[in-house]
Amino acid sequence: MSGAPEPDGEDLLREATAMPERLELRISDGVWIVGRRRGGGVSLFGEPMVLQFNAQLEVRRAFWRGARMKAEGAELHWMRREQPRGPLRFIVAPLSLAELEAFFADARAALCALTAELSLLADADTPPATLIAPEPRQFLDELRAWSAAILANPLRIAARPNAQ
Repeated sequence: MSGAPEPDGEDLLREATAMPERLELRISDGVWIVGRRRGGGVSLFGEPMVLQFNAQLEVRRAFWRGARMKAEGAELHWMRREQPRGPLRFIVAPLSLAELEAFFADARAALCALTAELSLLADADTPPATLIAPEPRQFLDELRAWSAAILANPLRIAARPNAQ
């Protein structure tokens, strides 16, 4: 179902840089932007994956294997664009069990890399210049606590894709 990659990179980057509190990190071979939404949800924008969580630490949206995904009824669904003629619409289909397991493995690997990088930053004398937050040190500490909490349990899927 993942098919050809969608041209969503610019939309995702625009969303990432619009978050009021965010941090840009270089992790292994890519750049990640980690930000917090109003209401407590956290989003991770990177290559080749985007993970968006609600305040209850549940995955609500993602971009993986070149396709958008959304939570619906506590299941993760592919969202494939279709616009043969007429208005744009999305075809929604659930991930298979094998796809879901692969997604969870990739998501946990990304979260583990993020947690390791946040731990390194916590030991630094000054927050990085790529950190945008009213209270940089507090934001870093909150991100570290969030990443530890999310990795303490199996990943969960939200009931709906909304941030709330």
